[in-house]
Amino acid sequence: MGIFFRGAVSKYRVAAAYSKKNFGTLSEAFTVDDRSLLSVSFGYKLNEFVEAVLNRTTQFELDSATVRYESLNTISFMLNFTRKF
Repeated sequence: MGIFFRGAVSKYRVAAAYSKKNFGTLSEAFTVDDRSLLSVSFGYKLNEFVEAVLNRTTQFELDSATVRYESLNTISFMLNFTRKF
């Protein structure tokens, strides 16, 4: 299952995504755990061709020492180059 949102106003853009795999009931689908992936990004259009994007992703990784899933948060910065043809 996946839920995605994307919106833009003027030079700003926001996008969010949530996905979950291997769940049994609908209520279980909305419980964040080791089968979930969350992502949020914020973009700002610098000019006609370039957009700066800050992205935050949360996923889960098995810690072999404790044998428990720990959340792994990643923050990245990107420059997107676009050109309409």
